Amino acid sequence: MGFTVDLRRFVERANGNIDQVARKTVLDVGTAIIERTPVGDPLTWLHPAPAGYVGGRARGSWAYGFGSPEEADQVDASGAASIGRIVHGVQANSAIGVHYITSSLSYMRRLEFDGWSNQAPAGMVRITIQEFQEFVRRNAQEVNR
Repeated sequence: MGFTVDLRRFVERANGNIDQVARKTVLDVGTAIIERTPVGDPLTWLHPAPAGYVGGRARGSWAYGFGSPEEADQVDASGAASIGRIVHGVQANSAIGVHYITSSLSYMRRLEFDGWSNQAPAGMVRITIQEFQEFVRRNAQEVNR
């Protein structure tokens, strides 16, 4: 079924807790993408790193937007600041609507599709999208306990 969700089944599983399920799912998706995003390790590179290089720009580039995409550009090797943006955004906005988790980093496409990193040879987003249905199912069960 891919990324689409059978909304009728989703509503039934959520048992009236759609807001909670939606918020938890957006946070789970964002967290998974960020945690799967590689952090540059110059020790594994074929060519020397530029002077002053610090890994974490790809993780720091993930932004959250509600209704429209946003941009972020910072070094965040742990991913904590990027996850924090998603947590804040999910709490500050409606649960139902279009949530964007985006990166405008110029080399993100290469990381996602071209196997540019040994840390994430199959990408980050594609793997997370495959888990989307499981996030929804698990969160629907969790909020109904």
